[in-house]
Amino acid sequence: MSKTQKLIPSPDSAPVRELKRLAAGAGGAKPLTARAVSELCGVELKTVHNWVAEGRIAHFRTPGRHLRFQAAAVVHFLESCGYQAAPEPTPTALVLAPTPALARALSAQLTGVQATATKDAFEALILAGRLAPKLLVAHGSALIGLNVEQWVRAVAAALPDTRLLLVDYKRPLAAGERVTLKGLRSAL
Repeated sequence: MSKTQKLIPSPDSAPVRELKRLAAGAGGAKPLTARAVSELCGVELKTVHNWVAEGRIAHFRTPGRHLRFQAAAVVHFLESCGYQAAPEPTPTALVLAPTPALARALSAQLTGVQATATKDAFEALILAGRLAPKLLVAHGSALIGLNVEQWVRAVAAALPDTRLLLVDYKRPLAAGERVTLKGLRSAL
C-alpha cells in the first residue's frame, strides 16, 4: 500500500457519497479544484498533487495550468483504491402532535424514516434546528393558540431544505380514528 493510499479517509466522512452527488448533477457541473478534492477526501493538497504526478487520478489543466477534476473521475479513483461510499443516511422526520398516541400514529406512517416526536411547538423549532429533518409533520391541534403563519415562516426561514406538512388542521383527531398520510414517503 502506498503512502497516499493510507491517507484516504474513513467511510464516516463519506467523500464518495458527496462526489457521487456532484457527479450526478447536471452535465455542466463545474470541475473540482485540487483544493476541493483534498477537502472532500480529507487529505493534504500536496497528496492530491502527488496522485496527479503518479498518474493515479484523471485530471485536466485549465489554460492557466491549474488542476481540475471531474467528480466522476475522483469517485472512480477512490473506488479503485478500495474506498467504498458510506451508506445513505436514513431520512429524518420531526412529528409535532398533541398526544403521544397521535405522535406514534403519525410516526408509524413514516416507514424507513427515523422519526422524533414532540408535543410542544416551540420545542419542535429547537429540535428542528438541531436535527435538520427532511420532513416536519405538524398536527394542527398542536398549534392551537399560536400564530400558525408566523410559526410556519419561522420553520421555513430556519430550515429551507425541510418540507413542512400540516395535517388535520381543522379539527383534533377523534379517539380511535386511524391516521393515514398517503404519499408521505414521497415527500422525503
